[in-house]
Amino acid sequence: MYVQDNIAQCPGDCTGQYYYKDSDGDGFGDPNVLLADQTLAKADWTDSGCPQSGYEIAGNVAYGCIQPPGFVSNNLDLNDNVASITGTSPQLYYCDSDGDGIGDQNHSVSCSSSPTGYETSRNDCDDTNADIRPNLVWYQDADNDGTGGSNSQEACYQPTGYGSSTGDACDTNSSTSIELTWYFDADGDDFAGSTSATLAYTAPANYYATADDSDDNDEHIHPNNKSL
Repeated sequence: MYVQDNIAQCPGDCTGQYYYKDSDGDGFGDPNVLLADQTLAKADWTDSGCPQSGYEIAGNVAYGCIQPPGFVSNNLDLNDNVASITGTSPQLYYCDSDGDGIGDQNHSVSCSSSPTGYETSRNDCDDTNADIRPNLVWYQDADNDGTGGSNSQEACYQPTGYGSSTGDACDTNSSTSIELTWYFDADGDDFAGSTSATLAYTAPANYYATADDSDDNDEHIHPNNKSL
């Protein structure tokens, strides 16, 4: 518990207060202070008529109008032997060697705040390679054209038949990944007109990629019939 007393005075209106040993130098003082030491430090300082040092020390506590070296004005340290543990409850942080934001569960430290290069997450698959980490999204490439479709799974390493890129809207046909315009052949001469079209990844029955039939109602009129 933090204790302060501003009643005692030195000559020149110097106000006394308690200071606490900071053994690990983290700015937080030792909370393990005996009441007897507090009483003694204050009594010695008061009885001495303000010593030249400006303070009196008893155990882990000092009293005076000047802060002694190695002492601080609070006694909130949760562990005064470890500088990384201050007045905040410590937790485990995990070393992130590859800088991908995910630490290695086999290398941890207990600190009140995150040290540089450490993270709270701990399930990195390979902490030497930032490109290998949990929750990477891989997209199924069913037609093996190098671009995946919408089916995906998360994994550290690339699963067989999956890739890192997506956008293939037709993942069953390696020749296309987008819908194309197809034109209907109304007269059955294997040439389509321009009056009826549809979008599809592959040609539906009686549809063709070009619309070059000038009369799609007459099977005798088409580009291959040179006599007309």
